[in-house]
Amino acid sequence: MARPKPGRGRTTPRGTTADRADRAPDVAGQVVDLAEAIVAEGLGPDEADYWASLTQQYLRPRGAVKAPATAAKVLNVAARRRSSGAAVIARAIEVYGPGAQRARAGALAAEIRAEVVDVPAWFDSLGAVEPIRAIRLGDVFDDAFSVHIDFERDGETRGIAVRVDPISGWAQQFLFGGTTAEVRDLSADDPHSVITELSLADARAVLDEALQRRDRAWTDDDDPTAENDEVLLALIEQRTALLPAGGARPELVTELSPAAEIALINDFVVSHGAGRDTAAPIAELIVTFARDLADGRPLVWSPSRVRMFVGPFAMVVPRTQPGAEEMLGALPAVFADWLRFAAERLGLPDTALQMNLDTIDQTRQLLDEFGPGPDGVPPLDPSQAAQFGPADEWPL
Repeated sequence: MARPKPGRGRTTPRGTTADRADRAPDVAGQVVDLAEAIVAEGLGPDEADYWASLTQQYLRPRGAVKAPATAAKVLNVAARRRSSGAAVIARAIEVYGPGAQRARAGALAAEIRAEVVDVPAWFDSLGAVEPIRAIRLGDVFDDAFSVHIDFERDGETRGIAVRVDPISGWAQQFLFGGTTAEVRDLSADDPHSVITELSLADARAVLDEALQRRDRAWTDDDDPTAENDEVLLALIEQRTALLPAGGARPELVTELSPAAEIALINDFVVSHGAGRDTAAPIAELIVTFARDLADGRPLVWSPSRVRMFVGPFAMVVPRTQPGAEEMLGALPAVFADWLRFAAERLGLPDTALQMNLDTIDQTRQLLDEFGPGPDGVPPLDPSQAAQFGPADEWPL
């Protein structure tokens, strides 16, 4: 018998099949199996929403990595099984799945339900919530902020929260369950929290842009928040789509023109009172950091930005410039003066300014403790790096 041509024709004798170990895993079947098990769990409506969102991560590609399964294949399996679990997974895809498969999923869910009466009590209420209010929770530093939105179902209120990174504009750190009232209570004693009302349309505008930026961005698998974000991503997108369109979103990046940067540096040097040889190069370094590694606002500083500048950035960049050792020696004092200069310009409260100033000392103590490496840069293992990087916490 002739040998099959490479890449074509049968590779096993007629009447036989390839060994199951050589096949790709039946992820689509496993997703339906999961739905079959969930039917008996007695979930509440919120738990069901969470589960339905969780299943979508198996159907969603991550960057260049293909999804383990597709919604179309899962629906094919569900159409063959025609069980309670099949109806449930079809309903989950109708509400939270990819747009191209939602109509098919809805028709299949209704069709199977007509044949199988035994579906969970939450079957019809999946994703059926009404948005009622939104707030923006920020801080006096005008740095990290989060959007909190309340939704109502059957007289009960549940919320979502999405942190928006001010530098990248990405949506990250998703939360599900807390309400805006709870946020207000928790932040009432924090003098640095700033809560502003958002219209539902404006909340959607902010989240639409932030989610789009997230989709275009590379996702770090080592990010401790990434796994939870993947679980809740479909739910966050579905809730966002329920909000009215037409809102306005403030620009996330506001860069200074070169002329404005020069004017700002000159104003600082004059107010600093020191010679240009000392203050000007460090001021230029600060402005470069804000332009290239932050969001283009050299007057906006928070403890996380201070750590980011004093830690890895200021330990590396000055060494490439003339008079590096002198610059490094003068940097803490000059940078502290810049923080005072910026606080005066923006009206930052004294307590917030002091937090920034304290962060300079704390970061340098860490640098002194760990010591510089052979190239002058502190050796940072993963546990140490978190202390130097942009470790923005939730504003609460």
